[in-house]
Amino acid sequence: MGKRARCTIHMYTTIDGKIVTDLLHYPDGPETDEAGTLYDDITFSEGKKWGCGRTTFDTGRRPDLTGIDPSMPLRGEEVPGDEYLCFAFDRFGKIDWETPFNPYGGRASRVVEVLTRRADPRLPAYLEKKGIAYLFAGEDDLDPRLFLEKIHRFGEIDDFYLCGGPEINAAFLRAGVVDAISLVVCPGIQGGRKELTFVGTDDLEGFPLYFEPAEAKIYPGGALLLLYRKK
Repeated sequence: MGKRARCTIHMYTTIDGKIVTDLLHYPDGPETDEAGTLYDDITFSEGKKWGCGRTTFDTGRRPDLTGIDPSMPLRGEEVPGDEYLCFAFDRFGKIDWETPFNPYGGRASRVVEVLTRRADPRLPAYLEKKGIAYLFAGEDDLDPRLFLEKIHRFGEIDDFYLCGGPEINAAFLRAGVVDAISLVVCPGIQGGRKELTFVGTDDLEGFPLYFEPAEAKIYPGGALLLLYRKK
């Protein structure tokens, strides 16, 4: 196996383990504002190279590949040298990005599409035309270890922060490549049964898993930072 980047799952949750989202019924106040700011500060100070699954980024638009020539010369796979990189795990190439940058958290993170070989063969040419970088990490499905090896080899990235959702978190955990889990817990309880937990999958191969507590810290406003290390 090749050298790979270290992987930390970094999530913003409620006390009852639900992912904090922009649901209309979610409480909006200083407690969640301060916890959210803490989460973003950690993301962009320690996890400048971060990523999420397709659902997090999906707006419903699809790439228009009409007239795209898959045989055109390509630059090929790359990991740009920008300070902030946003990796989108888009196995089949369904996301249509308007620009090569994701503005989340007030930082312009350059987008890198993470694809499998099952993506449309015209997609690399389409992405290059729009100035969007891409990597292939798997044949039929995502290979998390290969992804971490490639960003280390191509981009000299030592640390990668995986920011959800539940299925992509489960995929990395199942692959045995998660080195740490960082949870920012806001002092609120969602209470619903349908809201997503930070790990959730129907494929329980490799579970349960166990991590060792490494740090717990309370911040002003009541936010709690929990850090776990791989056993």
